[in-house]
Amino acid sequence: PEKLALGEPITWTLTLTADGILGALLPPIPLHLPAELKQYLDKPVITNKQGNQGNIGSRQTKIALIANKGGTYDLPEISLKWWNLK
Repeated sequence: PEKLALGEPITWTLTLTADGILGALLPPIPLHLPAELKQYLDKPVITNKQGNQGNIGSRQTKIALIANKGGTYDLPEISLKWWNLK
């Protein structure tokens, strides 16, 4: 939504999926949110499925965000350091 009332929660869903690894081995996504945003993380949902070349793991995290101060907020870029096995 473009506008929210002060104190109104919004849910941010982050999903990390990787080929060749179990979902339980995927790391939590580090978040660096503005201090004016309270965050409440749900328990992550971890899934695995079989792909053509092995496991495909997924870790989904839902975060309720609530602004405790009026204004405009930009959510930060998310970056993970990973490696390519090939």
